[in-house]
Amino acid sequence: MEVLLQNNLDLPKIREEDGCFRSAFKREKCLKKISSGLKEFKKYLVAVERTFATEGELSVSLQRKTEYLAVMVKLQMKNPSSVPVTDEEAFTNYFLPKNPWLKKVVTRLILRDFTLFIEKTIRAIRFLSTRRNLDI
Repeated sequence: MEVLLQNNLDLPKIREEDGCFRSAFKREKCLKKISSGLKEFKKYLVAVERTFATEGELSVSLQRKTEYLAVMVKLQMKNPSSVPVTDEEAFTNYFLPKNPWLKKVVTRLILRDFTLFIEKTIRAIRFLSTRRNLDI
């Protein structure tokens, strides 16, 4: 329980001000947030891979597909250079405790937030493609 209370992971989240919700959709702003969020999650997925070493194929595949999605989203942008570059080299395992149980809990938090981020990403991309079809 203490881990949940001390959850100081600064995981990317899609919020209303990011322009990804239907009510106030802003294409460029939303795509920028999605692309930068996926890039940011990449370093956390490395930690997930280390935690679940026995399922290495799955976690490596998740990393590759996340990177591919980030690139594809960036290609949809009018100004792809506006996506901030994340410093993946500066990443350390500071958020992964040594205790195996706590490590699994933190990994679960990462995967939960990643799932929520992907759900909102899918909604935004689906809305974007629907809007594009209506504009034709």
